Amino acid sequence: MDFFDASGGNASGSSVAGSRSAAGGASAGAPSLAAAGALSSGGAVPGGPSDTPCSPVIDVTDKGNQMSGEFQNAGPVCLLISDDIVGWGCSNFEGRTVKVNGVEVSCAELPLPDKLHGGYYFDISAGEHAYASLYWY
Repeated sequence: MDFFDASGGNASGSSVAGSRSAAGGASAGAPSLAAAGALSSGGAVPGGPSDTPCSPVIDVTDKGNQMSGEFQNAGPVCLLISDDIVGWGCSNFEGRTVKVNGVEVSCAELPLPDKLHGGYYFDISAGEHAYASLYWY
């Protein structure tokens, strides 16, 4: 099942993944971070390193579909992805900026900086949409 359509772009030049229904719901297969429990204290990385480039860290590596799900807030988000990433993109990122392991990058920019503590820390600033999300492959 395909969850993403990475062929398009939005007005801010970001890659677009997934879609939203007319009622404003997420597309099938794209659970929110809140639904996955990632925005609760259960989604943080317990015992993780104290020198991460952002916090609180939400580990979205093992979600099974290589998509963060909707952030469920317009505020900043810190995501950890331990997978090897050969491509990535963001959806509905108007007003947001992204740093990966402390290095500012554009959405979908490659190559990514080297892994830090075995993963990529996506430090995502606040933006316009609570339904923003990130995907990778």
